[in-house]
Amino acid sequence: MSQKTEIKVYLPMKLVGELESKKRNGMRSKFIETAIRDKLRHIESSTMGDYSTLALLCHVRDRPEIRDHQFNILQMFIEEMIV
Repeated sequence: MSQKTEIKVYLPMKLVGELESKKRNGMRSKFIETAIRDKLRHIESSTMGDYSTLALLCHVRDRPEIRDHQFNILQMFIEEMIV
């Protein structure tokens, strides 16, 4: 069995209520572990083709090394795609 550690997280009350139903079945920790593993696996296996052009532009726009004029150009493209 792998070593485990307790962590503290902050979640919306509604989500906590949903998780509490798993606690009654003794499955809450396993449920959370599986959800995190699935999410990480999805992120690791995703490619650029999995994301829309708009999403990619937003990610690029939000990178810290983007200069003001580059930000303005990307913002213009994003706004045009939304309309």
